[in-house]
Amino acid sequence: MKSGTRLQLGRLAARRRGVDFRVLLAIPSFYGAATWIFWYALYEARVVEWQPASLLSRLIFVSVGLLFVIATTISYRGFRKTLNSYAIKIYDTDLYATYLFHLIGLVGIVVYVRDFSEFFGGLIPMMAILASVGESYQIREAAEQVTSVGFQLTYFGWFGAGLSVVFAALGRGRGLHVALIVVQLTLNLLFIDRTRPIWILFTSVYILLLLGREIDRTKLTALAVTGFVSSFGLFVLLGVWSGKLWNVEQLSDSFENISIYGTGGFAYFDHVMRVEQPDSLLMERTLYPLYKILAALGLTGEPPPQVNEFYLLPVPTNVGTILEPLYRDGGLFLVLIGMGGLVTLCNGATRWMLARSSAMNLYLCSNLAFILLMGFFTPKQSSVPIWLMAAIVGANVLVRRNARRFVRTDNPVRLRQDSALGSPARRAAVR
Repeated sequence: MKSGTRLQLGRLAARRRGVDFRVLLAIPSFYGAATWIFWYALYEARVVEWQPASLLSRLIFVSVGLLFVIATTISYRGFRKTLNSYAIKIYDTDLYATYLFHLIGLVGIVVYVRDFSEFFGGLIPMMAILASVGESYQIREAAEQVTSVGFQLTYFGWFGAGLSVVFAALGRGRGLHVALIVVQLTLNLLFIDRTRPIWILFTSVYILLLLGREIDRTKLTALAVTGFVSSFGLFVLLGVWSGKLWNVEQLSDSFENISIYGTGGFAYFDHVMRVEQPDSLLMERTLYPLYKILAALGLTGEPPPQVNEFYLLPVPTNVGTILEPLYRDGGLFLVLIGMGGLVTLCNGATRWMLARSSAMNLYLCSNLAFILLMGFFTPKQSSVPIWLMAAIVGANVLVRRNARRFVRTDNPVRLRQDSALGSPARRAAVR
């Protein structure tokens, strides 16, 4: 195995007074705090007329918000110290893996299109449905009846896109990697799934923030506004395309629609606490990917489905939060213990990987931040893509550790002042 370049990004957070926003933007719980508090505030503001939450539910919602804030505050100093001497080591094998992941992801798209076109009677009828504004929801509904390994294979394409962001930011084959990212992002729209493009975009932005220039308050505000507007536009576009929003001119309806998605998880969890009883502590929902593997091996039964049933609250919704799997598996005890452990794990693992950063480690860090970012909306900690990416990164770490004595380093590289990494102080070096 041959190592590439260890890029020293310099003393990014040293000798600065006040809050360094680049440090905050590296901490997963910061994203959880931002989105959870924002949408919970809108929930309490009654922008959607959900049924009133119980006092216990409100205490839990406030406690989760405080947990995110406290975790961010406690983690800040450690992340600042880590980013003060942050470096990313690039291996030649990372580049080969990037191309391989892109290839597997593209194969997954082909398999997905083949399987679904058979369901719709051919490729042309399927493409006709996809091209019909307001009719493409049939593709999403068909996913409940069509089994395709293409879904799982496309996750490798997300991984490839994240690694391509790293190489593009470092100026290594930038044009090719940008093209690959655009291809993956565009083709994932075929799934008529709002989460897929947002997932790819967020992880890409997270990586760029870590590898880019320092962020001040003005730039952070502009970034937040741009991110919100882009996400809202994407949400509306896919809503119109799938028939959930009938025309782009219904902006007031679009805002109400996105508010239902953003605040519905709080109403849903409150209702779950009212009408459902927790299961035993088998944690089949929390550890869903593990139980799916065990079921495939015939060692256990199928775990409960991840898709929530609809409740009328009075608006019909099945939008959950990060809390539902924990509560359904173990009640309030598991909610309290599980949330504390999950936030600690996301922050701790991210700092550990940044201290030993490689392109793959950095991509997994972006996904840990995405878990907490989406906590108001969906339990991504129990999703197959997260577990798959963690397994790949874990295997990569073990292989590199065991093969360290065979690693040869390349010559040092100096970064230009106008590079994606910014100032001349951010130099490239090798151990």
